[in-house]
Amino acid sequence: MKKHQHINPFTDLDLFIGGLQKEDNRNLKMTRNFQWVMWALVLIYAIVFLIIPDKEMIWSKRLGGLFYVLAFALFALVFRKLNSDYRSLDYGVSTVEMLKKAIIRYRFLHRKLSLIIAPILLIDAAMVLVLYHPELEKNILQLIIQTQLLLFSSIGIGLIIGIFIWRKRQKPLRDAAKAMLKEIES
Repeated sequence: MKKHQHINPFTDLDLFIGGLQKEDNRNLKMTRNFQWVMWALVLIYAIVFLIIPDKEMIWSKRLGGLFYVLAFALFALVFRKLNSDYRSLDYGVSTVEMLKKAIIRYRFLHRKLSLIIAPILLIDAAMVLVLYHPELEKNILQLIIQTQLLLFSSIGIGLIIGIFIWRKRQKPLRDAAKAMLKEIES
């Protein structure tokens, strides 16, 4: 059997630039939309846990709600930064510079991923605090393990979806940019 080989659709610079602009615009819209979703979650969690909480709400739930609010606010700021980066893209730079920036922008593991560590840790702590019940104190380890399983399962599913999207839409752009840059520089 022949091995199925993925053929890159970006055979020339004009097709590549069109594909790059399309993906950049898609990411611009996505980061803007996610930014607003995160701000909406900040508002919802602030109302539920901080502004008008149940009078019988225990301290751990209130603190967990605060952590959710902080986490979603940080996620909103991350999406704002990414949105700003996509808005400031300039396709009028030299071809070599544009290709180098595209290669960096569509790398699978990007330095910008480190921006989401703090919000994820806050969500992790918030989940434990919100689900904590003092009367079940002997089961705190079980609660922590359950929330970690839920969180890491969610992260794993998100990672699988992210890999699929990257391989289908962004890797071909990155591969084409690398090939074009190699051709220009040789």
